[in-house]
Amino acid sequence: MKKIVTLALAAVMTLGLTVLPKADFKDDIKKLQDQIDAMQSKHEKEELVKTQIKNKETQIKEK
Repeated sequence: MKKIVTLALAAVMTLGLTVLPKADFKDDIKKLQDQIDAMQSKHEKEELVKTQIKNKETQIKEK
């Protein structure tokens, strides 16, 4: 997942640099990085919930 997000960011940055070479991309890059961080945070939370569910299922099976 992280590789896909990184590749997407690289593609967007490359496209932006070729289409608008004179523009200031600091704000755009910051926004994209924030979006990536939010996606990674969401993914980590989803993985945590999946782990908790598996642990609960294991506890139920052991009873």
